Amino acid sequence: MEKTSKNKKTIVVVVSVVLLACLCVGIGVGAASCNPNFYSTEQHITRISERVQERFIDTGAHESFTVSPLYNQNDEVNQFLVEFNDDGYLYVQTHLVYPYGTSMYITSYGSEYIPCVHVREEVDSPNEDGMRWRWAKDGIYGQDGRIYRDSLYFEVDEWGRVITWTISHFAAAGIDPSEKKYFIKTERNGYIPAVKREDKFLNLITMEVGSLEELEAEEINSSNWLTIGGFTPKPDFNL
Repeated sequence: MEKTSKNKKTIVVVVSVVLLACLCVGIGVGAASCNPNFYSTEQHITRISERVQERFIDTGAHESFTVSPLYNQNDEVNQFLVEFNDDGYLYVQTHLVYPYGTSMYITSYGSEYIPCVHVREEVDSPNEDGMRWRWAKDGIYGQDGRIYRDSLYFEVDEWGRVITWTISHFAAAGIDPSEKKYFIKTERNGYIPAVKREDKFLNLITMEVGSLEELEAEEINSSNWLTIGGFTPKPDFNL
């Protein structure tokens, strides 16, 4: 009888240890799954695709889309580009999942229809690099009907209107979809979409070729035209 009692106690202890171990593993895996580093680039693309499918395709807002990785200056992936086949785009950044309702995937804008423009701080002539430029200090109309006003030069069409797209900077610049895409973080925490050109980068906002150091040192203009603004980890920007 005493032996049977000891066996029961041993079983209870073993079961308790096993259950505790399982609980610890479950908590560890759960915590790890809230960290974007827990997933590979391919897994992130799959997870982002599932969210885009549910939010934009299944609802009929768009017909199809592609998701591409964006590389930083260290050739690491932390952002992704969602491009819709018809119109619209999203820059997406991975984030730790916070307890107050933010997602692992945060968009840079609250809409997929934010205008994409080409803009420069300085130009040597109104027609430079095969593009027309116009200073917008006093305000000029864009092709989208809004007024663009800033102490910057915007690319304009033959009627002097700011050329606008609601496609990504990569698509607007005619970059081959298979080309490696970069999203360079600046010293002021904005981002610049770019592609490599030999040992330098083509800035897809200014359409100028420069060194990595020049891109990193780019300052954020008051209207944030010269860079893509930082990603805000709050529910309004959840993907």
